[in-house]
Amino acid sequence: MLMKKSLLIGSIGIIVITTILIGYSFFKANILYYFDRHNGAIVLGEKDKIQNMLSIEKDKISSPESYVVKVSTIDEKKILFLSKDTAEKLNKKDMLRTVKEEKVDGGMRVHTDPLNELPAVPADKGILFAREDLKAGAMKGLDSEQKMPIEYKGDLIIGSGSRFPVDASIVVVSDTAFSSVKASEYQLSLFIRNGEIRVSDQIDYNNIVMKP
Repeated sequence: MLMKKSLLIGSIGIIVITTILIGYSFFKANILYYFDRHNGAIVLGEKDKIQNMLSIEKDKISSPESYVVKVSTIDEKKILFLSKDTAEKLNKKDMLRTVKEEKVDGGMRVHTDPLNELPAVPADKGILFAREDLKAGAMKGLDSEQKMPIEYKGDLIIGSGSRFPVDASIVVVSDTAFSSVKASEYQLSLFIRNGEIRVSDQIDYNNIVMKP
């Protein structure tokens, strides 16, 4: 009888400790989010490599979400292709931000703002988001590579800080057109991180502010 009580008390103790740890992780993620501090991460890479990393680091990861994207390279700069559906889902999570420059005290200051609404995505045309200095090269390369009309819509980043991937441009196409895009299929994942995440050099990684 005494042994049964000890086992019961031990089981209850484990449940209580587990609940406290889960609650702490969620509370910490919320605090970091509301103070605009990095509480999450975004990764991009081949599906098997991303899945392997998520599996290895599962104890440090919560609320993972994954999307199918495509990636090509033009002038050694990455072009990230998103379907309209994926772009809208990312925007609902406040992951798409416009990039703007303004003059401040004789210099230039770059700041980002949440994208209010995704521009219309025509069935027969892609919309390009890129740095001004990369726009011409991206449009020329996309015209010869994808044979698809492209309309420039300004600058945009995925995440909440630096450009991801580095120096990348983003093209959003209709869900139907996405399947015919000639580019490598990759996985884009974002998640709350509860510790330092180890990633291989074959995976693009960036810290983000993510709503729990």
